[in-house]
Amino acid sequence: MQAVSVIYAVERLGKMIYLVVGNENEGIFSSQVADVCRFLSSELKHKITLLALVSVKNFFKTRKFIKGEYRRSIVVPMLFGWRWWKANILLLILIFILLREEKVIARGAFATVLALLLKKLRLTKKVIYDARGALVAESLEYNVITYEHMKKESEKIERISVNEADLMIAVSQALVRYWQDNYGYTKTHHVVIPSTLNTIYTDRFPAQEEIIRRREEEGLSDKVVIVFSGSGSGWHSLH
Repeated sequence: MQAVSVIYAVERLGKMIYLVVGNENEGIFSSQVADVCRFLSSELKHKITLLALVSVKNFFKTRKFIKGEYRRSIVVPMLFGWRWWKANILLLILIFILLREEKVIARGAFATVLALLLKKLRLTKKVIYDARGALVAESLEYNVITYEHMKKESEKIERISVNEADLMIAVSQALVRYWQDNYGYTKTHHVVIPSTLNTIYTDRFPAQEEIIRRREEEGLSDKVVIVFSGSGSGWHSLH
C-alpha cells in the first residue's frame, strides 16, 4: 500500500527533476538513483530528468558512467566542490532558470535544502525529500561526512529537510519515528518504501539446487535462517 501511495503522490506532480549532489558511489548511484528514475519513468509514464552535480575530479569518467546508467541525465561539475556545497545554489539557479522544472525529488538532506532554497526563489514549486537514511546517525556510525563544518550543520540540515519538504520517502517506519523523536516531526506527508536490491544482484541468485546443497553442508536443512544485513543503529535496526 505504501508503494501505491507514493506512486499516486508522485504521479500527481507530473514532470520533475531528480537531484543528486556530490554522491558518486557507483553501487549506490546504480541502485538508489538510476533504478528509481527508471521506475518512475516507466511506471508513471513521466519524463524524469536526472540532474547530478558531481566532483570536478574524474568528471568525464563519472559523466560517462551516469549517462550509461540513465540516458536522460544532465551531469555538471560542482563549481565550488562538495566542501562548499551551499555555494552550488548559484549553479542550480542558472540550471532551473533554463529548465523551468517545477518539481524536484532530492536525494538526501543536503540536496533537499538546496531544492528548498530554489523553492523560496520560486524556481520550483514542490520538493520531495528522498531520505535513504538518518543523516546524523549515519555520519556518526559510518563517517560519511568528511568535512567538520558539514558534520556540525548536519543536524540542522536534516531538521529543515524533514519539516519543510512537501513529501518524504523513508526506508522504514523506524526512520519516521526517528524524525518524530529527534526533530519534532508531526505531519503525515511521508511514505515508506524499503530499500530493494538492484536487478543485477537478483539475476545472480543461486539456483534452488545450490541453495539446498549449501544448507545441507552447513547443517541447516531443517532450520529457518534469518539474515540481517545493515547497521546496528536504532533507526535501522533494534536498539
